[in-house]
Amino acid sequence: MIDSIRETRVLAWHFAFTAAAGLAAFALATPKFALSLLLGAALQTLNFRGLFALSRNAFEQQARAASGFALRLPLFGLLLFFAIRAGVDAAGLLCGISTLIPAVVIAAWHARPRPEPASTLPALAPDDPSWDEWSPWLARERETESEKD
Repeated sequence: MIDSIRETRVLAWHFAFTAAAGLAAFALATPKFALSLLLGAALQTLNFRGLFALSRNAFEQQARAASGFALRLPLFGLLLFFAIRAGVDAAGLLCGISTLIPAVVIAAWHARPRPEPASTLPALAPDDPSWDEWSPWLARERETESEKD
């Protein structure tokens, strides 16, 4: 497992999903849909790379990151607007943009912290009285009568 999400890992998964979706679209749909899907994936790649760079700058406390966040989304929206005005298939564009979501989920899953084995976690004895003080429905300790007043 790795310690953090890496941009290259997300982009590799994104490329794999885009390639699979593009091949399927060329085989099963119209060429306009397939090209729109590839255009949407390319635009989303640019958007993600900008977001990743801006996030890295924000974590490093650089002042220009805030202005980049404010400009990234309207610029992406304008690119989508002009693409749709140029006549691309909107459904294909949406499918292309959506190929990044499973890539990010899989990369985050690979970067998750290592789970602790159950044997190393402290456990209460089954007859411990503190079991009666915990509410599994509220996920917190139960309020006593004196605390309610």
